[in-house]
Amino acid sequence: SLYATSKASIRLYSILSPAEPWVKITPQRFTLNRAKIELKLSITPPLAGPSQPQLQASVIDPWGFTQVNQAIEPVELHVIPRARYAEWLALRYLEQTGAGAGATTLPPKAILIPKRGVEYFDSRSYQPGDPLRDIDWKHTLKLNQLIIKEYIEAGEQRAIIAVNLSVTDAEEADKLAFNLITTALTLAQETIPTALAVYNHQKVVVTTAVIDPRETLKQTLSLVKDITSVEFTHRFLQPSDIGKLRRNITLLKQVISEPAQRLL
Repeated sequence: SLYATSKASIRLYSILSPAEPWVKITPQRFTLNRAKIELKLSITPPLAGPSQPQLQASVIDPWGFTQVNQAIEPVELHVIPRARYAEWLALRYLEQTGAGAGATTLPPKAILIPKRGVEYFDSRSYQPGDPLRDIDWKHTLKLNQLIIKEYIEAGEQRAIIAVNLSVTDAEEADKLAFNLITTALTLAQETIPTALAVYNHQKVVVTTAVIDPRETLKQTLSLVKDITSVEFTHRFLQPSDIGKLRRNITLLKQVISEPAQRLL
């Protein structure tokens, strides 16, 4: 909150206009007299914003004869990047849950060797070694291939973090680093085993199996350093399947409906 007062002996009509779109002030129009006026200032500064945001103030006398315009800087900002704050939270968590401090590390067998639970989780294609009792016969007949039902222990969860490290500017890089670290931190606090799939505009950077979420958090702290700004000037589309297009056109020609004909 800010407060405005006037030492003038007459009432003054005032207008305040923020110079930056991320600065909001209410009320913007008010009457100044000897009473104190409370102003609510709301600021959401970007990473590269000015440290002293300006307000354009206009003051007019009651008769409209005199108007004074002036730029004022009511506050000074010290912006802490979101990524730095998230990194501090993650390092603090790792320090507090390290060896000898009540660590939440999961036993390796609980992560690497899946056990058959009682709660249905998902269906997938058959892989050698899958027990026959887990075959999903309904979907196997429907899809004409062996489908397996997966079960997990009640309450058991797993997660995958997929992230693209290529961004367009520093502001987006800060947001991405913050979101990546805080997501990994939340999963570590909830003790949810996590896999990583990290890539950029050129290649796959790293992939992991489902591992201890604390190890995932440690890796994300290292991966945020690889976030880079890129100019996305081209879009690359997958080559067309000419044979498939010809088959579709042939099928459309056999249909006499108006919607099908419009596609030709």
